[in-house]
This record gives sequence, structure tokens and C-alpha cells, in this order.
Amino acid sequence: VENSVYDKYSSTITLTSGGDTSIGSVYAAKSKSDIDISSVGNTTISGTVSSSGGATIDISSGLTTTTGAISISNSGGGGDVITIKGKNIIVDAGNNWGVSVRGGYYGFSKETAVNIGTDDTESVTIKSNDIGIISQYEHADINVYGDKLNLEVAGDGAYGIYTGNNSDCYTPTAEVNVYSNQTKITMTGEYSSAVVAFSDSTLNIHGGLEASGDNAILVRGQSTVNVNQNGEGVVKLDGDIEFNNQYGTGPHVSANNTVNVNLTTEDSYLNGKIYVSNSSISEGGKVETPENVGTGNFTGMNLSLSNGATWNVKGDSFVNTLDGENGNIVVDMTKDEEGNNKIASVDILNSNKSKGTEVSGTGAVSDYLAANGDKAVQEFADSVTYNDEAIDALIEFQEQYFKHIIVR
Repeated sequence: VENSVYDKYSSTITLTSGGDTSIGSVYAAKSKSDIDISSVGNTTISGTVSSSGGATIDISSGLTTTTGAISISNSGGGGDVITIKGKNIIVDAGNNWGVSVRGGYYGFSKETAVNIGTDDTESVTIKSNDIGIISQYEHADINVYGDKLNLEVAGDGAYGIYTGNNSDCYTPTAEVNVYSNQTKITMTGEYSSAVVAFSDSTLNIHGGLEASGDNAILVRGQSTVNVNQNGEGVVKLDGDIEFNNQYGTGPHVSANNTVNVNLTTEDSYLNGKIYVSNSSISEGGKVETPENVGTGNFTGMNLSLSNGATWNVKGDSFVNTLDGENGNIVVDMTKDEEGNNKIASVDILNSNKSKGTEVSGTGAVSDYLAANGDKAVQEFADSVTYNDEAIDALIEFQEQYFKHIIVR
């Protein structure tokens, strides 16, 4: 089929091929529109796949399914479902968003979803020069299945996966669920963020995650991000975790979010700081309030380090709950040009007795240790503070929380 498949009359269109199928674009526009395209071989949609008004689109192949951008818009109130299946799935969106479910400002009135892959899918690849996956406003859901998800996103200020509501009034809220065993998000532009959740939205990476960007995770407005909560994947985060404290008032711009990151393998790591933006941080993420910046105590940063997983701290940071066993925290204690430590504080409110975790420093601190002995070790221990109970001596610090402190 050289031209597009376009259903605007609430009809049913079924195309079945015993070999390969190639089509221009696919569009369904009415509540009873139903388009079903399947091939034993490869299915290629050279243009976009889109729907509105409560339509259903199902595209599948026995081998590789290739499409342009996939989108559901708000026209008609929602209820649309787009399902893409194949052994391998490629979405090449160019300058468009890769996969998007986006209602109007007040969202969809019905459950609306894009489902990519199945449990039998080997790989899903999504390419975009803007946003890889975006779910926005009420009843907007995106679900990704299969063994591997690869997101390749270019462009300055781009997002890998984004959920958001632009307000706190939507129930149920926008949600993205990635059920892939391993997800890799590659951001090549400046000022980019790999995983983003704004305004009461939810983003779940159920398996492992490898993500790079200025921000590995960016949250705002009472949103929730969960990474590897089953503990079965490898997590490699190159970038910061930012709790964005936007100018303005109201919960939808608050930095009080929930972020749960579970690092459970020796090759898992976080290379970056955990911080509240547009503010200065005192103990545990409590904001020292500059003018015109939202306020609050940020209570939802939960980090688990186990089995040799490492957090390489890259700047002043906070964690509300540190959990796990036998992890590593490495603090950069080298000096800046003015002779001050690059990292002034790492505030951990509740350690849950993270037994066996090692805390180490780098750079000038090792020289200072050699010259000052126990005094230097005590000073280094004090640079990582536990505010759930007072720690008056190094031995108490060691016995209650860590098997030992190493300084490199």
C-alpha cells in the first residue's frame, strides 16, 4: 500500500500480509474507527501513526515493525488505544516527539494509551530530536514491554521520557510504565534530562536503567519516579538527580516529590549530585528560601545501595533515606581554585542502618589524613551527617552505620 490508511468514518479496516507490508501513514479519527495491520514478515509505516476521538489502531509484524512518530491527541475526549507489536520495533520520529499521548489542558475523559511491544519483543528503539516518550494530562498512559528499550534523543534541552500534568488537579494522572528488562537512554544535546516527571505524574522504570544527561532524573510538583524497584536490573546513572523548585506557589510547582532509586549490583552507580534547584540546601534538602522561590522540606529522596553499588557524589547533596547493604559512597574532597572543598555537605536524614556501606574521599583529603591522623578521619566523617540521631564520636558513627571508612 503506497498511500496512507485513513479512517474518519467509524469503520473497520483490516490489512493482512503473508510477507512484508509497507504503508505511508496511518490515521484513525472516530470513536468506532478500528485499523488492524499485520504481517508475517516486516511491517513498515514510513509516516506517522496517529489517532483521536476514541479510535483503535493495532499494528504488528512477525519480524520488525518500523514507524514514524506515534501520537494520540485530545480531540474527541480520549479512549484511543494504539498498540504496536513485533519481534523488534523501531520508531524513528525525526524532529517530532517519538511516542506521545497528550490531552488538552484538562486531559482525556477516558483511559487513553499507547502500548509498545509485548513480553516476546526483543528490542524497542525510539529516536527523536526532541522528546522520546511523552505522556501528558489526565488518563494519558504509555506502556513499553520487551527485553530492551533504547531511547536515542538529540537536541538541546531535550527530554528522554517525560510525564506531566501542568497542574495538580488531574486524577488519574499521566503515567509511563517501562516494563523492559533493561532501558538505555542516550541524550546527546546540552541541558538535557533523561527521566522527567512533573506535576503529580508517575514514571516507573521497572527494570534496569542506563541514563545519561545533565540530569539523569528531574522531578517537580509532587511527582513520583521509581527505578529498578524489583532490584533485578543494572542501574547506571550519569547525571544529577534534581528536585526542581520552580518559581511560584502551589503543589504543582513544589519540589516535594518521591524518587526511589535501587542500585543492587557491583556495576551499578550514580555519578552525580542530588539537590534542590533554584534554592540553597541545608540539612536534608530543607530550602533556605531566596526571594520568589517555593518553599518546603523535601522528604522523598530514597536511595538504596547494595552489593558494591556506588554513589560518586559530584556536589552538595541530600538523601532522605539511605538503604541497602555493602554499598559505596565516594565524596569528592578535592579543592577548588580558592582552596575550598568542592563538596561542603552530604546530608543523610535516615540511614536505615546501611550496614557495610563504605564512605570514601578523593584528592587532597588523603594528604590531609596522612598528616593529621585520627583528627582528619573525624573531620571526614563529619562531612557526611546523619540527622536522625546525634553522632558524637567516630566510633559511634562506624558501629551504627558503616563497617569502616576508607579514604583514598
